[in-house]
Amino acid sequence: MPKSHAPHAERIVGLLRKSHEKIASSMHADNPTHHVMAGFSEAYRAWLESVSAKPQTLLDLQGKYMQAQMDLWMKAFQPDAGNAEPGVADKRFNAPEWESLPLFRYYRDSYLLTSKMMMQAVDEAELGAADKRRMRFFMRQYLDAAAPSNYLATNPEAIKAALESGGKSIEEGMKNLVADMEKGRISMTDEGAFEVGRNIALTKGRWSSRTS
Repeated sequence: MPKSHAPHAERIVGLLRKSHEKIASSMHADNPTHHVMAGFSEAYRAWLESVSAKPQTLLDLQGKYMQAQMDLWMKAFQPDAGNAEPGVADKRFNAPEWESLPLFRYYRDSYLLTSKMMMQAVDEAELGAADKRRMRFFMRQYLDAAAPSNYLATNPEAIKAALESGGKSIEEGMKNLVADMEKGRISMTDEGAFEVGRNIALTKGRWSSRTS
């Protein structure tokens, strides 16, 4: 590896190690998410060791990523940029504003590029099958949470809804957030939509076990 690359590789690996140490130090046996996060911490440790063993691979991937980001930024505000590429096959970005508005198009494309790079970094790491599956799963969860569609300031659909509703959509969102915080979990569906005896029924049954 060229000597000029060594300081950069060591700095990147150092940052990754610090991140891992922070995650590991937050793990407590009495935490309800302890086992899940412990599995992530172990998979992340294995991934970090693989990355550390081949810093040149990380540098090469980083170089390609930075060049691609630069290309995105240079093209983002060109008048015909929205028509240069076919539509993105991601339901989170179905609204026409993601394509027609240059800033939000850049948010979308930059996020998708980053997601691709991070998943590639996991796929190219020399990990055992179990660790790679766990790392892919946790990386996907992290990337999904970081999507610009999840945040008001970077989601043109949410901004449009807020303006059209006079802020009521934000108010409803805050109510849902407070309710989830009180329950200690995030609700993905309407938990009050079904009620036994009203719109859902229970019937008796038997458990049968077959071993052959």
